[in-house]
Amino acid sequence: MQVDIVEQPARRLGTVRHVGPYHGIGKAFGTLGGLLASSGGEKDATAMLALFHDDPRTVTADALRSDACVALPDGVPMPAGLVEQRLPAATCASIVHVGPYEQLPAAWGQLGQWMGSSGRRGAEGPSWEIYLNDPRVTPPSDLRTQLCMPLA
Repeated sequence: MQVDIVEQPARRLGTVRHVGPYHGIGKAFGTLGGLLASSGGEKDATAMLALFHDDPRTVTADALRSDACVALPDGVPMPAGLVEQRLPAATCASIVHVGPYEQLPAAWGQLGQWMGSSGRRGAEGPSWEIYLNDPRVTPPSDLRTQLCMPLA
């Protein structure tokens, strides 16, 4: 596993909250997609992300908080039904996972193991995934997802 230290830019996000096991965030992405389609907001999207606010080792699965997100430029109206959040710029430990989304928990586990042995500390705030290609037109084996864990 290749872990890179990368600089992530600040982002303005339109979000839909999901509470429950992280693997259930797909429903929030369905809601997000519907809101973007009905508002025409898809044309302004610069990235699709998921924010993960809680550590599943210390928070029960039914209380985990995550957000399905679209990154939008400043000055673009926030589509109705989305909650605006700001993701600050951050230095992150990052890997790019290639393969089905169902394999992402294992990839996060590998990144967590790297953090534990690296001597680096995680920063306060969420970790996130950036979806680098479109799952509507990309075979699951070719999906590319960047995992970002902010560093202190």
